[in-house]
Amino acid sequence: MIGRLFPSGGGTVAWPWVQSSDVRLGFSVAGAALICDNTAVPDSIESDTALARSWWSELAPQVPRTAAGLWFGIVDLAGNNEREAARHLYVAGTDSFDPTDDTGDWACDPVWLTGANYVLLPALAALPDAPYEAQLAHAVAVVRELRPQTTSPDSLQGVAVGVDDGDFEVTWVASDPT
Repeated sequence: MIGRLFPSGGGTVAWPWVQSSDVRLGFSVAGAALICDNTAVPDSIESDTALARSWWSELAPQVPRTAAGLWFGIVDLAGNNEREAARHLYVAGTDSFDPTDDTGDWACDPVWLTGANYVLLPALAALPDAPYEAQLAHAVAVVRELRPQTTSPDSLQGVAVGVDDGDFEVTWVASDPT
């Protein structure tokens, strides 16, 4: 499912945690992405997935037992100046999840989001001028390979990946979200 994320009433989603985040930095840009038909080259997805696995292995035990949804967002975080801004992936836990909601309102009020929830994936960060569809496709591929639902609480009903203030894709829905 692909939808569009806007907070209730429209506008910009702004997470207050972003300004004080403890961002994880990827180790290498050797697997930088190349774009062809709005998709990333598989090697870049593999290198970002390996880094994301390490990041997620530290975070997964911290997901609240009551989390119903996981939102993997794509956001640009500024450094000390505009030239240091880089694209990051972050994860937030929500107390609700609705796979039929094409607005993604369920993801607008996270109950779990800390500074450690951000990671700089080199190949994703190498896509600053690529169409957002390519960035989203890359992040979706990484999260699908990551399979966060396998290490999350039983309360989890779904996982989605999206561009803050933009399109998103639901990557996993529990077969019985009761």
